[in-house]
Amino acid sequence: MFGVVASVGLVQYIYHTGILMRVTSARFDVIPYTVLLFFLFLLLVSKVKRIPRWVISISGYSYGVYLLHPFVQTMVSRRVPFTEITEFQYLIIQFIAGVLVPMVLVYILSKLPFGAFIVGKTTTRVLKKVFKETEKPKTA
Repeated sequence: MFGVVASVGLVQYIYHTGILMRVTSARFDVIPYTVLLFFLFLLLVSKVKRIPRWVISISGYSYGVYLLHPFVQTMVSRRVPFTEITEFQYLIIQFIAGVLVPMVLVYILSKLPFGAFIVGKTTTRVLKKVFKETEKPKTA
């Protein structure tokens, strides 16, 4: 945990002091941050006993979300006047536009006979079966 905080501090220090002004993933200070954050997430996920339902749902539509999110976010950014909202509101709007709206579009398009050729197959049935297998048995 200390390593993640220190690496975030290093990235912020280097950016705000002007040592490196470019915002890019190829910066040398991002490497320890990425590695340490990966291990922190791995530690946190290893403590989870079962997969949450919302993760299963998003995972089933992940390929379609991957395909459609740039298009949907671009359309939203052109239509919504972002000059009158806060950065946090912008983040929430773009998250909804990038995940939830593509999920709805994938669901609708997957109902069409050729929908799988446009947005890929949804794997919700398979993932629901996996979810049932990972659920703890309920004891009385």
